[in-house]
Amino acid sequence: MNAREEETRELVLQLEIAEAEVRAGEIHEESRGNSIITDEQVALKMHLSELQESLQILGDGHIAHSIVHAMNRDANILAHYQEIEKVETEDRRMAIELSNRSPGNNTTVGGGSRPLITVIRPPKKTKQIK
Repeated sequence: MNAREEETRELVLQLEIAEAEVRAGEIHEESRGNSIITDEQVALKMHLSELQESLQILGDGHIAHSIVHAMNRDANILAHYQEIEKVETEDRRMAIELSNRSPGNNTTVGGGSRPLITVIRPPKKTKQIK
């Protein structure tokens, strides 16, 4: 059921509830002073109860759709931040590895079969002899 159909169904239920409540009021006025409950009163009470239950179910469906939408939106945002966190964690690991290396001309960082970063250090300066 699309949103427009749901709105229409909700309005129809509200109108049916209002109509049933008006009729229940009329029956109550007609039976004043009479303690006997008629079949019509019982049927109307049951009908009104079912209409209200249907309206509640429709409202619960709106809430459920809203929750699903929010969860999907949040899942996308969380996945994005998880990816950022993964990159930042790897950057930190490489920075720590770089800072723990002993100085040399070439230092490879990243491990594995292929280095992620190659740091090339300039050669040490030597004193010139005159």
